[in-house]
Amino acid sequence: DLKRVSDKTRLRILSAARELDWRPNRAAKSLRKGSFSTLALIVPNIYNPAYGAMMRGAQRAAARAGLVLIFVDMEVSAVSVEDELERISEHVDGIVLASVTSSGNRISSPLTPRVPTLLLNRGGVAGLSAVLGPDEKSAEMAADHLLNLGHSRIAIMSGPPKLETAVRRLKGFNKTLAKRGLTASHNLSSDLEI
Repeated sequence: DLKRVSDKTRLRILSAARELDWRPNRAAKSLRKGSFSTLALIVPNIYNPAYGAMMRGAQRAAARAGLVLIFVDMEVSAVSVEDELERISEHVDGIVLASVTSSGNRISSPLTPRVPTLLLNRGGVAGLSAVLGPDEKSAEMAADHLLNLGHSRIAIMSGPPKLETAVRRLKGFNKTLAKRGLTASHNLSSDLEI
């Protein structure tokens, strides 16, 4: 706080800092503030193209807020989601947990993170808020569009049936078929992971 020193002393301090290329130490600053100014975004697989725009948007929003965003790829993590949350929460002010239920990264116990945690694209974890995409409406619109183009054999790749996003997509698809008096033919089922 340079307000308590004379102008002459303040100018000398600032000049010396420039000359030495001094920069504030983030770790020391975080101790004083009681905040790391850092968020974590945990994804199941950083190579999955579904997360690219999500990660880019999160990084942009964090930068606008003056925060640093770190990414955690659960595909290469040697620990469970619960253990990763515990480990990372010691170094961040908040966590966004994106769709971490695939690739064996299923949440198996109640989560009690030490820092504010938000679920992205998954819900149903007691005590945590979630942001969900319009999966059902999107699938309705896609099926409706294809039917309007005259297509009569339409496949849906909604995702593994155990995931709530896949369930919502399939529900929207079937809802559109039902509105038109059609039923789905489930001749082929495959568990596909990108």
